Formats: sequence, structure tokens, C-alpha cells
Amino acid sequence: MRRSVVLKMSDGSPVSALTWSPDGFRLAAGNENGDMLVIDLRR
Repeated sequence: MRRSVVLKMSDGSPVSALTWSPDGFRLAAGNENGDMLVIDLRR
């Protein structure tokens, strides 16, 4: 069975870009409005 996941920003807009930092500890997400979020996974 195939499943889909829809990621959303805090304002409810869909995430259109997602990438890991080279060190693998941060995840960056962005949307088409130019908003972005960086999550530090070391915490």
C-alpha cells in the first residue's frame, strides 16, 4: 500500500521545499510564499 504525507507550515500552507543541512542535524522547509523554517534536531 502506498501512502502520501502532506507537510504544512505553521500557518497551514503546504511545504514546497525540504532539505537537510550537510551535517545532518538541521532540516529546512519552505513554501511558495518565501517563508522558511529551520529545525535543529540536536535538541
